[in-house]
Amino acid sequence: MSSNSFDKVPYLRLLHKLHLYGVRGSTLHNWDESFLSNIKQRVQLEGVKSKEADLASEVPQGSVLGPLIFLAYINNLTECVTNSETLLFADDSLLFHFINSQHDAELLQKDLSAL
Repeated sequence: MSSNSFDKVPYLRLLHKLHLYGVRGSTLHNWDESFLSNIKQRVQLEGVKSKEADLASEVPQGSVLGPLIFLAYINNLTECVTNSETLLFADDSLLFHFINSQHDAELLQKDLSAL
């Protein structure tokens, strides 16, 4: 099973971001209770199952809302990039800066750190 970017969204940051976008009250509570919390994971290898483990910081893989929530999460990603170019497509992002000097490299690093 492969892993996607939206499977690695930090749970508490996601809740904060959804709140900033206006998802509040019972809607946020219901999403949290039924979709974003109390997620369990178990691995099966050659018929042997592991114990269940809690997933405290991931959006469920293969979920219908996962990609939508991830897009809401990265929607303002470009706002913290001030020196480089960004391209976003679905769950892919590209950050680039043409490097012609040490200063250019430092500007790119500044944007990487901001992300």
